[in-house]
Amino acid sequence: MSQVLVPGPRRRGTALSAVQQPLWRRDPRSAPVAAQVAALRLTGRLGEDRLAAAVDEVVDALDVLRAGFAECAGEPVMVADGARASIARAATGGTDHDGVRILRADRDRPTDPLRDPLVRFHLLRSGDAEIVLGLVADPLVLDLRSAYLVLGAVMQAYLGRFRAAQYPALAHAEPAVDAACRTPMPARRAWWTRRLRAWHPGPAAPPALVMSPAAAAAPHPGPVVARQPSTRQLRLDAQRWPRLAAAADSSGNNGWLAVIALLAWWLRARGGRGGAAVFAGTLDLRDYLGLGPVVGPLTDRIAFEVDLDGADRLTFRELVRRAHAGLLDSVVHYVPYRELVEIGAAAGAPPPPLPDRPWDVAVHYCRLPPTSAYTRGEQSLARHGLSVELFCESELAAGLPAAPVDVHLTESGSGVALVVNFDAAIVADADVAAMLRCVDGLIDQLIADPDTRPTTL
Repeated sequence: MSQVLVPGPRRRGTALSAVQQPLWRRDPRSAPVAAQVAALRLTGRLGEDRLAAAVDEVVDALDVLRAGFAECAGEPVMVADGARASIARAATGGTDHDGVRILRADRDRPTDPLRDPLVRFHLLRSGDAEIVLGLVADPLVLDLRSAYLVLGAVMQAYLGRFRAAQYPALAHAEPAVDAACRTPMPARRAWWTRRLRAWHPGPAAPPALVMSPAAAAAPHPGPVVARQPSTRQLRLDAQRWPRLAAAADSSGNNGWLAVIALLAWWLRARGGRGGAAVFAGTLDLRDYLGLGPVVGPLTDRIAFEVDLDGADRLTFRELVRRAHAGLLDSVVHYVPYRELVEIGAAAGAPPPPLPDRPWDVAVHYCRLPPTSAYTRGEQSLARHGLSVELFCESELAAGLPAAPVDVHLTESGSGVALVVNFDAAIVADADVAAMLRCVDGLIDQLIADPDTRPTTL
């Protein structure tokens, strides 16, 4: 990431990373773009002014929270002196609905990255003993894991425990990220060209998900039909989710690979998938490059396959292992998502969100996600008369843009929710509903016997 001189008195900027560039273009063909939103429910003896002071302390310490963007010779650069993170205070009517409404309204409103604050905090008081601490941030500066890291830092500051040195500066990560995101070597590009051609045999291939009538009637590769954002959810209570993860034996991936395996099975059963089911996912560059808890835009998208050859003979656990193997294969051959779209276009695969995109479903999850169970009633917090838990994570994930089917794994109460955002102009609502009913029906049978062959159910 090179330093450039930006017009103005002694103002320097940093060229956008490969992760930031498609986000800057706001190109829906590359990836759906929405602000990150996360929130904590704080109950107990609370000082609102003290909480606002904790926000200011963290903003002063972490320079990415004060970053902005400027143009230099027609190109965007990231600058250190952008609009300072804002703090908005409001009193709600005492219901979660009011807090969700306020945060989603801020998430969905258009912003100008050249002028507007890109990080916005909300202090929402819903009673004498409860405040919701919310954070809305442009993905150009914070990814979802960063949003949770920042909220955790604010709570550390509130309790007098914040140490800025615990959070390495984004600049320290730039050389490693830049090296990983340079133009891929020819062998890696050739590998992805072969893979993308195999995933997209041509427009005659049947779609795995049933298209809406309008999308099915559109000429190939015709204009994108106007979006019809829709959401459905499948909730798994606190007993079912850990048992599913344990049954999957999913190598410490918090059960999300079990969801991939279930969706892969459904795609084969419903869509006639043959050799592979293809997914988009997320890759946290902190883990990939060993960067530690750096705050910034460090999550990229990847695509991977679940090999379905011989699926009739596979047990559930074997299907999970194939999902894990497919993920690792793509990580080993990692190229930035921007490059992946370009390689796909050169290989003849149309970019998303067209119905015959190279993958079937995108699955979003936060590596090492925060969980309310870790903090609800935690002893050191209780000594301060305070309880901390996530606030309506599943509701805050609903309504995000999808291209065309995105599954978000979120906390819901004491369990987990699969929040499915989809474009009803491309994918039929009835098909998404059938997918979730099928997955829901399979879970208990697979928990009871993980060595069951899903195709026999």
